[in-house]
Amino acid sequence: MSIESAMAAGARGELLTGWAIVRSARRNDTGIVIGVYAGAVMVSLVLSATVVFSPAARIAVDLILWAGWAGIAYLFVAIGTKLSHGVATWGIALVAGIIAVWNAVGALIGLSTVNTTNRLFAAAGVSVPGVGTYLVLLLMALTFGALAFFCTVKMYRGMQLLGRASTPQPLDPHPGDTAR
Repeated sequence: MSIESAMAAGARGELLTGWAIVRSARRNDTGIVIGVYAGAVMVSLVLSATVVFSPAARIAVDLILWAGWAGIAYLFVAIGTKLSHGVATWGIALVAGIIAVWNAVGALIGLSTVNTTNRLFAAAGVSVPGVGTYLVLLLMALTFGALAFFCTVKMYRGMQLLGRASTPQPLDPHPGDTAR
């Protein structure tokens, strides 16, 4: 199933039909979408802050966060409203791509300074991650960044297709008038 067809299925109410949160959000999406997004941002910030000084632990936390955000994006696609699709596209996919670029820059900086850092901290007995850790972080950032930007483009196209398919019909200027 392509991203665009998943978005169309979500708009038709065909995804995650058994989930009460999805059924509720289809009726009134604002509170649920904003609440889930804000809660996930806070959890992500806390988890990211706990591993900021440990690149090796950051690998595991990043994988968990990427999987969690992918699940939330699918939930928002399943809700199928304009708001939920917009948040999935711009608030999750695009922001994930930007964060991945930022992580790639950080991994490149770590990679380029690993020898200098080892020399500086050797006397203090501080252990600095090796080149392999930074290479894994760089590979993860580039892979997830490319995937996030690809999803952003596909989701934007899906929103455009849904917008064209659901253009409003002209209003009847005389509702209930049967004399015409």
